[in-house]
Amino acid sequence: VSTNQAISAQVTGLVSVSSASSTTSALSQAAVSSMLSSPSVSTISRLAEQVFISPFPFTIGEYEITTTSNTTSINLAKELINTLQSGINGFPIAANGAQLYSEFRMKFAVIQYNSSVYYIVAVLPKNLYANYAAQVNSAVNGHNLKTPLTTKIRAAETFLVQTKSVSTAEFLFVVDNSGSMSGEQAAIAQAADDFSLAIVNAGLKFRAAIISTDYSNYQTTFNNIGIIDNNLTALKNEIVLGTSGSNTETGIYNAQEALDTNGTLMQNNFPSTNKLSIIFFSDEPSQYSAVNGSTFDPANNLFVQKGYKVHVIVDENDANLSQYDELAQATGGFVANINNRNSSGNLDFSSIMNLIAQDASGNTSAYKLQHTAVDAAQITVTINGKKVVNSQIDGYQYNISSNAIVFYGNAIPNDGDRVEVTYTYIQ
Repeated sequence: VSTNQAISAQVTGLVSVSSASSTTSALSQAAVSSMLSSPSVSTISRLAEQVFISPFPFTIGEYEITTTSNTTSINLAKELINTLQSGINGFPIAANGAQLYSEFRMKFAVIQYNSSVYYIVAVLPKNLYANYAAQVNSAVNGHNLKTPLTTKIRAAETFLVQTKSVSTAEFLFVVDNSGSMSGEQAAIAQAADDFSLAIVNAGLKFRAAIISTDYSNYQTTFNNIGIIDNNLTALKNEIVLGTSGSNTETGIYNAQEALDTNGTLMQNNFPSTNKLSIIFFSDEPSQYSAVNGSTFDPANNLFVQKGYKVHVIVDENDANLSQYDELAQATGGFVANINNRNSSGNLDFSSIMNLIAQDASGNTSAYKLQHTAVDAAQITVTINGKKVVNSQIDGYQYNISSNAIVFYGNAIPNDGDRVEVTYTYIQ
């Protein structure tokens, strides 16, 4: 965009570069705290955050922003980026008549390359997120960073769709059932609904198990219902565990025990592969040492060793919950705040449940690329020669963590279809 050009775009992306020395996750949280000082910002809620270490460190987060008064996407984006590096010139300006909003979604990336830190901010109105999420995800992507001397190669890969291309995703839900979780029960039930919708939209089959954080009776739900095999109704009915569990909450220890070689889940052939997603819901620390007698190492444990993906929905304001956060970061999973509320004031986990379902879709996708895609917005996907739109609504999306193409809704290929993906990678 040329200097001071007036635009009316509802989706805005800006980039800033500076120098800093810290983890990208810490830089991201510090940057978002700084953004709260923007004149137009009323609140910022972290919906989810994911940490990557390859090909270089970067962290991507999704946030919901409410403003003190109605404003445009471009003006809000300018304010946010200016809190990270003030005095930047050449921003576009909002055109007369550009639409005004008070609720926004922000996708924010912090990328560390050599001694430089790159910040990418993309802002769009909350009510348009579903329409443009795929494009925003393509733009706010650490894989898009490359040096001027980089050699880029255009590749094309072809996939012939067969019945065996439809794989099954596996999930372990570890739910806090202590007395302090009374306020979260309805939100967990809604989270199961949101998760179910995302699973259906991605055309996934699934297997799921549910255990609790109760240190002595964590297997009760699993013993009663066993493995939930592609039954969304059962999942929604069983995931709310109530509040009668012990106040000694050992969620991480329980999951480790259940997934160990002689554990209850493994003895029931769960999971059947290493493509397991584990989701923890808790508003309290995991008291691992209370039953194990040793300190849990988030970087070296059964979950990391087996390649499981751990996602956590916890109280981000409780420093004692860092064990959960660090485990999610070590496995490339999402971190979300269990206190997130929507514009109606209700607890809302819909964003992270959608992201978890999308991540699992990528992990089990039959359309994994041979090379890491860069310039994700330039990926072209066709089915039987017909171009597919980049969208979560009857289209496709590129999944960063699994380097795979995921199809949604009516765009999901049928048996016998020919899928071709053209993309760019760095030699």
